[in-house]
Amino acid sequence: MTIKEIMDIANNRENFEKLVKLCISEYIVPYIGAGLSHFANRKAGFNSLFYTWWEYLSIHYYDCFNEKLENDADLYKAADKIEKEEGENFYENIRTAYGYYLSDNDWEIILDKSNDEAISVIPKLFKGPIVTTNFDQILEKVHNFTLPVYLPHDIATLKNIKKEVVKARKHSIYKVHGCVSDVDKIIFTGKSYDNAYQSNSNLVKTLSDLYKGFSFLFLGASLRMSEKEIDRSIKLWTNLTNSGMSHFAILEYPDNLDRRQKELEAQNIKPIFFPKGRFDLIKIILLEILKRKESAFGQIPKYNSKFIGRKNILNTIEQHLEESSYSVFGLNGTGGVGKTRIMREYAYDKQRGKAYKRIVWFNAISKDTIQSEIYQFVEQEGLIVHGEKKSYNEVYNLFKKWMEENEDWLFLLDNVEAYENIEDLLSIKTNTIEKGKRHFIITSRKSDLPIPYVTIDIFEEMESQDFLFSYTELESDTYAEKIASKLGHLPLALEQAAAYIKKHRKSKCEFNYESYFLELEKSFEILQKGDTESNTFSVEATWNISMRMIENNESKQLLNLCSFLAPNNIDYKWFKDSSKYLQSYTALQLKFLNNEYMALLDELSEYSLIYLTNDNISIHCLTQEVIKRALSHNEQVKCLDTCVRLMNSLRFKVIPSTQNRLKFNKLNPHIHALLESKILVENRAIANLNSFLGNGVRELFADYREALKYHRTSLTILQKIFNEKTIPIAFANHNVGRDLYEQGEYIECIKYYIEARDVLEEKLNSNDIRISKLNNDLGLAYFKYGNYDVALKCLIKALNIKKSKYGEGHIEMAGLYNNIGLVYNRKGNYDKALYYNQKALKIRIKKFTRENVFVAISYNDIGVIYEKKGDYEQALYSFKNALSIWRIVYGYKQEHSDIAMAYNNIGFVLVKLGQYGRALENLFIALKMRKKILTNDHPYTAKTKKNIGLAYMYQGKNDKALKFLLDAYLTLEKRLTENHEDTMEAFSYLKSTYERITSITFEDWLTSKRGHKK
Repeated sequence: MTIKEIMDIANNRENFEKLVKLCISEYIVPYIGAGLSHFANRKAGFNSLFYTWWEYLSIHYYDCFNEKLENDADLYKAADKIEKEEGENFYENIRTAYGYYLSDNDWEIILDKSNDEAISVIPKLFKGPIVTTNFDQILEKVHNFTLPVYLPHDIATLKNIKKEVVKARKHSIYKVHGCVSDVDKIIFTGKSYDNAYQSNSNLVKTLSDLYKGFSFLFLGASLRMSEKEIDRSIKLWTNLTNSGMSHFAILEYPDNLDRRQKELEAQNIKPIFFPKGRFDLIKIILLEILKRKESAFGQIPKYNSKFIGRKNILNTIEQHLEESSYSVFGLNGTGGVGKTRIMREYAYDKQRGKAYKRIVWFNAISKDTIQSEIYQFVEQEGLIVHGEKKSYNEVYNLFKKWMEENEDWLFLLDNVEAYENIEDLLSIKTNTIEKGKRHFIITSRKSDLPIPYVTIDIFEEMESQDFLFSYTELESDTYAEKIASKLGHLPLALEQAAAYIKKHRKSKCEFNYESYFLELEKSFEILQKGDTESNTFSVEATWNISMRMIENNESKQLLNLCSFLAPNNIDYKWFKDSSKYLQSYTALQLKFLNNEYMALLDELSEYSLIYLTNDNISIHCLTQEVIKRALSHNEQVKCLDTCVRLMNSLRFKVIPSTQNRLKFNKLNPHIHALLESKILVENRAIANLNSFLGNGVRELFADYREALKYHRTSLTILQKIFNEKTIPIAFANHNVGRDLYEQGEYIECIKYYIEARDVLEEKLNSNDIRISKLNNDLGLAYFKYGNYDVALKCLIKALNIKKSKYGEGHIEMAGLYNNIGLVYNRKGNYDKALYYNQKALKIRIKKFTRENVFVAISYNDIGVIYEKKGDYEQALYSFKNALSIWRIVYGYKQEHSDIAMAYNNIGFVLVKLGQYGRALENLFIALKMRKKILTNDHPYTAKTKKNIGLAYMYQGKNDKALKFLLDAYLTLEKRLTENHEDTMEAFSYLKSTYERITSITFEDWLTSKRGHKK
């Protein structure tokens, strides 16, 4: 049975499309029942194991009471009776039945069979939390035990689940009914169900948190709803805080469809049905979702029309790309000539022929969009941890490494406005390429591309005629030739003309090329020719005809609004969700409020004025230009103002997460398009949008220079709007200060922070938490600047405000305790430093449990203090704790800057302990990671080299020591101040090592090395 046939059942297609969109945006939590494990019973040959709950109860009920369990029996009471009858054997029987005692060989058989089952798709499809009612360990085995497992009765673990799983969407398994590994605590009987599903239980609280803002997909769960045996996962709904969410289920087709659909609808569950007994179809459905999800990013765009001609250009592209393993080729030309369409056709042909393993389409219109697309690619490939915040440079290095290490890919960079935005992207290390293909195609309107390219021109005469016929199915005649000539053989204009002809032939069979040509003549007469470019003029003529015939004025209004946004990925649901901001267009507002907007989209699409893909509108940039030119200045201002209000309403608090990064990436180019408008009037909304972009690139991409540009623009606008110092200006100063702090500009940063603090202390209550936040940041800036006494004063002030609001042991206090500890450490007061850092650690362990990144930070900071005190054994213990946590958090195979720091610190302490061999093992691991993540000339990389040199120095291996110490010193001298602590330390070790083995003076030798380095 094909996926198309499955979609034709009941309301499957509609529900499936909604499910796919939620899976793509990572808004789905899978809720997995016994049905997904049952293959081990049916197909893997373990017929006495891995039952569904119903099957297990039926068998044991008969064994205990020698009578059949009726179909409508109360299964929870039956389970209670079986437990009472079997006594101490009850839970051991469950452990046996669900595979606890299977051998490794047995598990190999099961896992081999699992490759053909729906459960095998779970690790590929879902990257967040997984909920299961299964006691068995098949899910863990399928994931190769790489995921943390949470159990409902483990109170210590559940305290951590809200932070790690619910908020951070950590990839994990939550076994809501327990596990055979701890069998006496599983939820199996009626009594255990009733206890676990009480409204205030840990299970219900955790599931309730998981539901917030997310939908569940029930897989392998029966969702039985009879009076006596209602599924507990359904009954749970009444206790949840967000029961209005829609959920999904893949279920067997029922005997009574209407009744079953009503039952599910009452619980907000949208079913996708498969024929009775065809459990194999669950995998087909999941694989289709996976296919759609994988193709959602970087997918090749679709077109309504048939591709015509251009065979010679396609051949030129292929000939050039196939010349070498690494090739770049460009398509250049004016708007509307079909550059993107040609690139699409080439890529689509190669995709069908499976010529490449990966073909990815990138929107390359600006630096920001390229950064966003690269970040999304790296995350999709699993090169960074789900939702992890990394600087763009780190992400970019991972991307370049992927390109070098992987073969047979084609990257398509569409609409490149500035070559310098992609120049570094195109330069990969070709000397590392031994086999395979690494190819780029780019499209650009620029004519000065410094790469091999072909200029795309208009259609040839015959191509124009073929195109018109393929679209309209109307044989060519002299008027078709006249239309093509009049439109200058421009593909975009011909497509709009053909769409119009096709549309009107449906209602009036006599409408033909001659009819359209007469309309075209009138349009040309109306238009002002002036200095209009020929391409724009042609599109303007066809657009003018189409717009006169569009029936809905609201369609025109929507098209006008779209012309002020970026040309691709305009989510039409934005207009619906923020329809109150369409008050300048009342009729259009009502269309969206009443869900009557699809007719508008269909009408515009039929005339090829827009292109629809899922929930997104695309509009050709040349069409946008034509539309804006046709509007009066007042109407342009009105459209722009409406779009600004719309985008302003879609802003959100920027929190580093995958979900928010995707939302930000989608909004970013559209906000850019608005901010670049020449008729823009600066106001509060424009300041907000600049601030939003600044927060986004800072929090999501750690691009502090770019963030500073946006935040300074926002501050300048606010200073023009307000005549006095206000709270919004204070927040804007705070943002500018944060960007300067991240770039190491501490003196400038402090100026902005003080400006912000003075305003807030004047305008707000003295105990306002925002003043505490600002004093904390100001204290850290003074700390970095080296003024420790003032830093301490600011941090204590921040601490007192928070203490009055939250109390001594609140999690909000931990960060401040930690920061105060850092200052005392730098002042040399190690006992006080240790006191505050240990307070931070105690709070963090209590709040997060042990395996948390903030706990690791506390252990690391405590290790630094012990090292300064000379207590190297305690320092080593603390650093090892930090390392073990970071490896769990980031994954054992992941390379991360925190993990590198831990190895470096362990290595340094081992040097102090005289264990030079073990020290070097750890330090070389740190060096390898830091070179890869931070580059070779980063100060942290230099510190590791200094520590390696120190280890070699103590071993008496002076030549090796000199090599590493010199490299470290020259880097630190260049990147840090001459009197910086790290620079001076490297210099001291370098000098002492040198003087042991050489005859010429140290100063002369160092001068010669500096010159050699240059």
